[in-house]
Amino acid sequence: MHYQHCTACGQIQYFDRPFCAACGSSDVAQRDARGTGAVAAATMLHRAPSKEMAHLVPYEILLVDMDEGFRAMARGPGGSVIGQRVRLTRAEDGLLHATAEGTA
Repeated sequence: MHYQHCTACGQIQYFDRPFCAACGSSDVAQRDARGTGAVAAATMLHRAPSKEMAHLVPYEILLVDMDEGFRAMARGPGGSVIGQRVRLTRAEDGLLHATAEGTA
């Protein structure tokens, strides 16, 4: 997992862009994230957005405030609470998945 840091103004941004969203500078550097953060919001979805995802419900979606200063969305393990520490990893499905810190 990575993020961008603007070397001109110090802005941190998630989702790669060829420029800084804050100041417009093209001097953005890619950095590796540790993958840890705190749950900012959690919701359990009981309705699939498509037929292809119907077998996945119910599933949890989290917004995670990453330690580096950006916010990411991830699939949760279920039962997450605001402020809980989690680790994000990219799964085989290409999505970010969260596990509670200190668990496998």
